[in-house]
Amino acid sequence: MSTPVIELRDASRTYRTGSIAVQALRGVSLRLDDGEMVAIMGPSGSGKSTMMNTLGLLDRPTGGAYLLDGVDVARLHDGELARLRNEKIGFVFQSFNLLARTSAVRNVELPLLYRGARARRDAAMTALERVGLGKRAGHVPSQLSGGEQQRVAVARALVTHPRLLLADEPTGNLDTRTSMEVMALLQELNTQEGVLVVVVTHEQDIAACCSRVVTMRDGRVESDEPVRERLWAAQALAAMPAEGAGVQA
Repeated sequence: MSTPVIELRDASRTYRTGSIAVQALRGVSLRLDDGEMVAIMGPSGSGKSTMMNTLGLLDRPTGGAYLLDGVDVARLHDGELARLRNEKIGFVFQSFNLLARTSAVRNVELPLLYRGARARRDAAMTALERVGLGKRAGHVPSQLSGGEQQRVAVARALVTHPRLLLADEPTGNLDTRTSMEVMALLQELNTQEGVLVVVVTHEQDIAACCSRVVTMRDGRVESDEPVRERLWAAQALAAMPAEGAGVQA
């Protein structure tokens, strides 16, 4: 059997404040492979945010193990974690996390700048063209719609050609049409290039765009099931009226 991109083995995470211990993850075991598109769902306090931070190497388990591409991250120091994060993982956030006074193309260049890569501008332009924003490369975030800003964020996540794309509530600030546009893009990356996409969401229609749904509760995996009737975002878009794009008030 091939090495999974992600493997959690009885992983736990405990936070301590004085004498109080909070168990955010409680013995989670999970395997995620190339070509999957997985939704992580659950109520507030279920552990899904801690799970996302753990998968993204922003936090470490206090028990058990997390292997990324077969590498046990517990054995790595902070510099090695930062390098692995930059090389293997792309992030897309609900709030976009773009630099406000920086053009779209410069925002997309940032991960390559941290890596010290050459030909950053060409790679960033290619990523922007891929998400349909080549002609908006010189615009700053305030000159872009919410959907366009999220596309810039997706381009920034893709410019390093990651094995894993983590999307944390990527449609939370978007209306239905724009949400489906973003999900259509993520589905394309997943199905055509085999990128492992993990989406944290509380929206059922967004989870339905994935191939598998992992539901968290009280720090544990409550269920892990395939999506039987997958929603294809491009088809949903074709059935929608033209009006209604933009960011919700």
